[in-house]
Amino acid sequence: MGEYFGSGIAAIGLVVFFAGMAINLHSDHVIRHLRKPGDTRHYLPKGGMYHFVTSGNYLGELIEWTGFAIIAGSPAAWVFVWWTAANLVSETRQLETEKESYRLFINPPLPPPRGRKKKSPLGEI
Repeated sequence: MGEYFGSGIAAIGLVVFFAGMAINLHSDHVIRHLRKPGDTRHYLPKGGMYHFVTSGNYLGELIEWTGFAIIAGSPAAWVFVWWTAANLVSETRQLETEKESYRLFINPPLPPPRGRKKKSPLGEI
């Protein structure tokens, strides 16, 4: 056991864990500061990892648990990472659907100009 923690693998796990924690904390900060007090509008988070992914906080959490599994070196820890990923990916897919609905509500697509035929995958309509 002592040679595992001295091999450097645990140090890599610590780096991964704290990187995930930093991402998670920053993403939560972004979410907490989306609205001013009394504001009830919905906003999409921007900045940080939200520039790259739908749920920056979920990505940070998954990276955290991966770091933990590297540190622990246990099959049970890796099963926990897998279980967490399964739950978070499912939740992120739902959030992505809601986000797209929100985008379409705020910026509805413009109708085609008059006289232009609509195109579908099956041809012109």
